[in-house]
Amino acid sequence: MPKHRRTFQERTGFPLKLLEPGYSGELEPPELEVLKTELTKNSKLRKRWGFKDNEIITLKKIKYIAENGVEEDGQN
Repeated sequence: MPKHRRTFQERTGFPLKLLEPGYSGELEPPELEVLKTELTKNSKLRKRWGFKDNEIITLKKIKYIAENGVEEDGQN
């Protein structure tokens, strides 16, 4: 019998909308840590958040994108 793959919300306790750039506004420290972990693990999510392949993911950048979103050209 296949294992049930846990959803983002089941794994983290946060809603899936947290992964949308510009949706969350000001983040609490636990939200920042969850986002940093997810961005580090998931290259598609990193791209959606406007990070380049080898770009260092900092909490400062995550905060900025969470509050402002990603520009049309994917640049921050």
